[in-house]
Amino acid sequence: KIYFHAFSGKGGVIPSLLSACAKGNLQPEDVFFGFAPAIPNFYAPKTPSVMKRIGINQLLIETDLEDASRTWEDLIEGVRGISDAFDLDVEDVADIT
Repeated sequence: KIYFHAFSGKGGVIPSLLSACAKGNLQPEDVFFGFAPAIPNFYAPKTPSVMKRIGINQLLIETDLEDASRTWEDLIEGVRGISDAFDLDVEDVADIT
């Protein structure tokens, strides 16, 4: 398995990343991409379409906070961002991711 931490790339790069991973015998379902509200790109206009291109089952929510006191709130914000991108209920996103 491989994990792209705090992914901020464009949607168009996803196929080439998956292709590179396949050369190492990694299947697409073993490739994960993290998104964190603490990273400014989480709020970029391109982010929902990038998330959709990746697919919800390959997304991981990150906090990427130095202060653990806001961890729970940050995770909730991440779930909300993904639920908005996929037009899903927050509860469904929390179960999937």
